[in-house]
Amino acid sequence: MLNRIFPIILLVAILGSCNNSNNNAGSAKIPDNIGGYWVNATWWQELQNTKSPMKAAEKTGDVAAAIFHHEDSTRWLVDLSYGWHEGQQLTLRTKDGGLQVYDPMNATVHQYNLVPQSDGSIHLDDTPMVRLGDAYTGFNVIAHTLVGGQYDLDGKTVVFNPKGTVVGLDDYYRYELLLDYVAEDVPADQLMLSKEGRTPEFYAFKIEGNHLLLYEIDDMGGKEEFKYEVGKLKYDLVKK
Repeated sequence: MLNRIFPIILLVAILGSCNNSNNNAGSAKIPDNIGGYWVNATWWQELQNTKSPMKAAEKTGDVAAAIFHHEDSTRWLVDLSYGWHEGQQLTLRTKDGGLQVYDPMNATVHQYNLVPQSDGSIHLDDTPMVRLGDAYTGFNVIAHTLVGGQYDLDGKTVVFNPKGTVVGLDDYYRYELLLDYVAEDVPADQLMLSKEGRTPEFYAFKIEGNHLLLYEIDDMGGKEEFKYEVGKLKYDLVKK
């Protein structure tokens, strides 16, 4: 359970490519700034308000995130995440004077109308989306917004950097937030920490004032039983 495929992987479903004559048809124009990592605006606001990915997950709705990126100079691909739990790759095209996200291989898949907003955001159907960064680094913004910065740990400095790296916390070198709580067995928000050449480790975390508290996760289940509890405090990091 703890050795999971992370949401950034779930976003990409490998589908076959095909040319489509409607890709550049119609009077609409694909905005130059559409490329990037977009997230559900309601979820994003809830995450910042509660500082809890688990609570924010309750506000995700249908589309959690969308990555817009070029396959080539003429074709846009869109990697959608549904509830941070599943993923699918679609295509962006112009059609009937508007913009549409669709599946060129399967006409029965839901087609989303994309509507740029005057404030720089977009709507996918009725879902407002905000851009966090480019297609390849925007995901790091989520974790850094919540836990990034410099901390004191027993007189040592620990830094969670904007690019997803961590310095000064034992031998860990990367950090990410767990965003998918659809089928989660641990009753807590979780932070993933990675060491070179090792399986990522998950910690339960809380943010209390200027303290980032990381707790061990204890496996309380037996054979083929998934039951986990928050264990003892491992790190008490104090924000500088």
